[in-house]
Amino acid sequence: AIFDRLGSEHLLLAAKLVKYVVFILMANHYVACGWYGIAAFNDEEVTWVSALSLEDSSAGYQYLLALHWSLTQFSPSTNNIAPSNMSERFFASCIVCVALLVFSSFISSVTNAVNQLRLVNMEPLLQEARIREFMMMRNVSTELFARVQHFFKHAYIKQKARVREEEITFFTQLPETLLIQMHSEVYMPCLSQHTVFEFFSNLDRSFLRRVAHVAMTENGYLIGQDIFIDGTQASGLYFPVQGRMQYERVNSSKMFHGLDSMSRSVRHKVRLEEWISEMSLWVAWIHCGRLRASAPSELVKLGGAEFSEIVASHGS
Repeated sequence: AIFDRLGSEHLLLAAKLVKYVVFILMANHYVACGWYGIAAFNDEEVTWVSALSLEDSSAGYQYLLALHWSLTQFSPSTNNIAPSNMSERFFASCIVCVALLVFSSFISSVTNAVNQLRLVNMEPLLQEARIREFMMMRNVSTELFARVQHFFKHAYIKQKARVREEEITFFTQLPETLLIQMHSEVYMPCLSQHTVFEFFSNLDRSFLRRVAHVAMTENGYLIGQDIFIDGTQASGLYFPVQGRMQYERVNSSKMFHGLDSMSRSVRHKVRLEEWISEMSLWVAWIHCGRLRASAPSELVKLGGAEFSEIVASHGS
């Protein structure tokens, strides 16, 4: 369960490798204890300990030699310790057979993990190749091509956007009850920031669950990308989740919570605890400014049309 909650593919690969190594070390510990025990409790035959004249050595040193012998059975390496009687020969033969399976499985797991990571890193390369092919086939100017490529390398590739729901096709197969519960847990913290929805959470929790399930979506934006511009029809309420955004006001409006008097052309850095374009939920609203991402950003959007339909049908 711990590995399932790791978000980074690189971190997940490192965690898996550590898990494999720890498993092999634990297996080698028990094999070393068995190899040491065969010699320690055999007083009638020549053992690997007596063959190397280690009777007077400490138990710790003998254990280290046994661990070294065990590690060499699980990897293509050599040592100067060999079985000296029938019991040791049988034990060593069994360990070689087991080690062959374990080592092969370890190599296979590492190879699969590296290939999986390579596939993840392959997407930006494919995107860049398609952009280049598109520009060349349509005779786009060299200057524009350079600007697009510069934006791609410095904004698109370096973005660390969160994985969004629409990117996971499996979620379309989830039962509706699980989707409602997931949307409630994902979007309810955003709704609770707003005074009106926080009030509703104490009155009608089912209404907010329906809003979260039907009307709310996540959206990602690259650095420099417009979220909306002035003069366009507002389509919903925005809750910033991460990143940095800047709103440039071009005429009088009350679009930001706590900002009641802003003059023309005032720029405002949006804070994560603010919400944007609330009026679009209650009236037909035209944006009076431009909202732009000044860093890779994520917002949760409450769709105005979907919200209006829920309100109209609620309780009917």
